Amino acid sequence: MVLLSVIILVAFMAFNWIILPQTTYLRAAQLYENMLGDAGKMTTVIKGQMASKRDEVSKLNDEIARVQGRFFSAKRAAELFQDLEPIACQSNCDLDQLTFMPPESVSYKNDEGETGSIVVKRAVISFTSTYGDVINFLTKLNSYTQRITITDLTIESDSMINGPLYCRMTITIHIIEDKEQKENE
Repeated sequence: MVLLSVIILVAFMAFNWIILPQTTYLRAAQLYENMLGDAGKMTTVIKGQMASKRDEVSKLNDEIARVQGRFFSAKRAAELFQDLEPIACQSNCDLDQLTFMPPESVSYKNDEGETGSIVVKRAVISFTSTYGDVINFLTKLNSYTQRITITDLTIESDSMINGPLYCRMTITIHIIEDKEQKENE
């Protein structure tokens, strides 16, 4: 009985020292392989999501550039208003009056909580010309890539058949600050 007890005790101790650690290592290796497979799958999913997010960011950057391209910079706005008189002369329009209205500032707040402003500038121009020359003047204004709004357009004539046309219009542009230039100053 004692001999049987010693054999059972030695077998139990050998099992605990030799076999049990090996089974624990095997179980850990299996869990490691499972975790590695799961991590690989998650990496693939994350890479796919990153690619779609990159595409989305690229589209948003393109849209931002497109929208910002519709606004004037302060420099470009000054150039336009300086060019109004020469454009009128090139279009054979006799400039009667050019009045610049005081600028108006419109504030906005974006999704990130940053604030900014858009400046609205207007000029009222009056000139004497013909229909073709008025169209030529408007075509030259339309050649700007930025948005120019013509409002309060009135065309009058003293004669129904021939004679000069008296044209008056308000030209409105929107100026947006270039944040990169502002931050670099």
